Amino acid sequence: MKALALAGSAFFAALALVMVGFSWRSPTLTLTLRRQFDDWQRLLDLFKNVTDSDAFVSSALDGAWCNYTLPPQSPPAPFCRCVRRAAVSFANASITSDASVTRLVSCMSSRTSWRVREFWAVRYTTPALYVFFVASTFLLVQSDVGPTYITVSLWTLAAALVVPISLADYYHNGYWGFTFLVVVIVETLVLLPGMSSSSGDEKPGTLKRTPSCFWWAEYFSAPVFALYVPLMHCGRDFVYVSVFTMVGTAIGGLGLRSFWCAEVYRGEIRNQFQTVMQRIVWLGVLAASATLSAFTAIYYHSDVPYAMGPSSVAMLALTMAVSLLQWPGNQEYPHLLLVQTILAGVRNVLLFCVVIYDLWAH
Repeated sequence: MKALALAGSAFFAALALVMVGFSWRSPTLTLTLRRQFDDWQRLLDLFKNVTDSDAFVSSALDGAWCNYTLPPQSPPAPFCRCVRRAAVSFANASITSDASVTRLVSCMSSRTSWRVREFWAVRYTTPALYVFFVASTFLLVQSDVGPTYITVSLWTLAAALVVPISLADYYHNGYWGFTFLVVVIVETLVLLPGMSSSSGDEKPGTLKRTPSCFWWAEYFSAPVFALYVPLMHCGRDFVYVSVFTMVGTAIGGLGLRSFWCAEVYRGEIRNQFQTVMQRIVWLGVLAASATLSAFTAIYYHSDVPYAMGPSSVAMLALTMAVSLLQWPGNQEYPHLLLVQTILAGVRNVLLFCVVIYDLWAH
């Protein structure tokens, strides 16, 4: 088992280093911020203090955030049509100023316009690189080759990845570099001291090393597979992406919580409470999975220039399946963790293949 874990760690470390080589040519996926129209005072003042009736319609539309070029086959917002009618009627002297203001106020019942601006961007390869880093480091922790060797190796690998991606694009990759460091800190200061030996010599109060490493890796990785879905489809609003990623975090985190319940609530007296808690946690996984499935169905767009388009949905489905297999009725199945590990491994390898294919194709 130790040799297999070390081989897996080296494999994913190699994938991470390959991905670093593509950091300089990785495209950026832009995130946006939206703001709904709220500048009513300025718009009302335009109607009350008209100085040039010839340019009034254009000024009114500009004040209502409606004087812009729409994408092809995109109708203007109902609010903009209402403002145009009020402005045209007033400019043609068919209604008085007070009447035009009254008509404008009635436009508040219509769906208003939005302003969209670029906020940040995510490098296409960086989230995948993070997943391979997480897989490699937790497999290394699982190998139990010695805390000193593990600690030195974790910090060395983190530096080998963080430094080049920061040099490639510090503005967009600086945050990701911070997350790499957080992962290493959690592994070295929190997990290593509290884990049992993989040789089977468990001490009271320690957690089983192999399932602990697997579920902590899922907890850190699951948000990335949720993140790729809105990045590839029609959901790049920063708030929406944040919600999507947080729900993805819940899927991995609740799987980890289910494992904790099995570890903490042991013995005949606590057995019933363990089952109840695991059922509650599983319902949380189910609710989070249903939420992400609904969001994906709403925003899914088939015309995506990347193979990651449909693949992101498939990988998210595998992520949800891993945690959904934590149903309490499955806990006695002797190969449950093996099945979950295989699903997660297939998902991670698929991620590498899809990203490399897209980079070569573009």
